[in-house]
Amino acid sequence: MPTPENANSPWGIWGPPWSPLLPRLALLLDREGMFDGAWWPRSDDAQTELTDLVTAVGAHIGPVLRIGIHHADWRSVPQAVLTEAAPAKVSPLSTTAHTVHLAHGLEDHVLLLVVPPDTDEATAAAAMARAASAGNRATAADLLAGRENGARPAD
Repeated sequence: MPTPENANSPWGIWGPPWSPLLPRLALLLDREGMFDGAWWPRSDDAQTELTDLVTAVGAHIGPVLRIGIHHADWRSVPQAVLTEAAPAKVSPLSTTAHTVHLAHGLEDHVLLLVVPPDTDEATAAAAMARAASAGNRATAADLLAGRENGARPAD
């Protein structure tokens, strides 16, 4: 199970996205922006990647019971993810590419930007930082393309 790092880190409690032992995850659970953070999986193997994600996020919000993902982002999609806390049902409910929706009960939801595994480190870090910033309003496509709220990226 992942161990939280410095809570004052710009990457939230789970450390920098390049840490080899932890999910590459940036959280800001303030409910003020479009996204509650971002996740940069290491592969397109949903079973392995979602297990690590659910464990890490579950340590912060409690057991994750349901996962909604965009099916086309993954090589295959499991029906459930088993963790020490509880099984989480997986469904291809998310219609928006590069997103994952995690539910802990009926009212507690987390929406994360999913950075494609083959994204270069600089692009991934920038997209993750923007997705985990207070009041973020950009779409997944805009964040991954380096655009803020649909604007063209700066040269």
